[in-house]
Amino acid sequence: MLIDELAAEVDALPPDPFVRVAVDGVDGAGKTTFAAQLARSLRDRGRAVVYASVDGFHQPRALRHARGRDDPEGFYRDSYDLAALERELLDPFGPGGHGVHRTHVFDARVDRPDVAEQVRAAPGSVLVLDGIFLHRPELRGRWSWSLWLEVDRATSLRRCVTRDGTGSPDPTDPANRRYVEGQRLYVRDARPQEAATHVVDNEDLDAPTLLLSRTVVLVVADARPPSPSAARTPTSVCVTASPLGPPPRTAPSHRPARPVVTSSAGRCRAGSLPRAAVPEGRARPAAPASGVSAGRRRPSAPVRAQPSSARRWCSTWSCQRPAMRR
Repeated sequence: MLIDELAAEVDALPPDPFVRVAVDGVDGAGKTTFAAQLARSLRDRGRAVVYASVDGFHQPRALRHARGRDDPEGFYRDSYDLAALERELLDPFGPGGHGVHRTHVFDARVDRPDVAEQVRAAPGSVLVLDGIFLHRPELRGRWSWSLWLEVDRATSLRRCVTRDGTGSPDPTDPANRRYVEGQRLYVRDARPQEAATHVVDNEDLDAPTLLLSRTVVLVVADARPPSPSAARTPTSVCVTASPLGPPPRTAPSHRPARPVVTSSAGRCRAGSLPRAAVPEGRARPAAPASGVSAGRRRPSAPVRAQPSSARRWCSTWSCQRPAMRR
């Protein structure tokens, strides 16, 4: 099952002392369901998980609508209190973070603060955050691992109407302009499908499939220092993520169990190649840089071709959220 394979991949990532996971996609992409299943699979593996949604960090309505109630740029730029998100959640889970966090600070449904109590996460915990706009430029570099969920526009809008009990499934409806155009602006500005670790086709909630992957880079300690007194040096392990399973886990000896490409200089070119260069139906293998020794390679897993122009990375996808009145 894809969820379990992705959870195994996240479980293999080295904490610093935490792991930060983002589940991104347009409204109606199935982010909450997917993130909850991913969190459950991680807990089944014995990992401590903190689950949260970016919807707990909305701005007050007056700020969300400061550019106009129907303004798409206001939807993208002003919906969320990014300073509070970073202060209360992302910084505590960041590299060297203390883990004392809050999972929400505002309730947009009633347009008033709803501040969660502070809780300290155990070292090694995984933060799983779902929501829209998580690959925006301001949050780039925040994630250890991330997903972009791809769904058909009609499916996305239909799910929103079913969930909220109101609204229109028609993307040309004037009531949807703020959301449809705001999502289009986000995709054009942030290119989330290129920033995510994996792109998942979530058209069928019961059978998600992997569309595209990018290389995961792990950093481990070199197990063979030049002399007994020498300090261990960082080693990059470049792993082509695939549906076949997780990237290599660091063995107890601190040596990578199944490296793809290693470099004592800590450099790695894997993942730097453009997606367009990936042949249809094949995963792009990691390419060793000059002076980098190649280790054993996992077989490339089949990866489905990019969606057709009729499904162009959700560039026109979003939906009305009247219950939230964002």
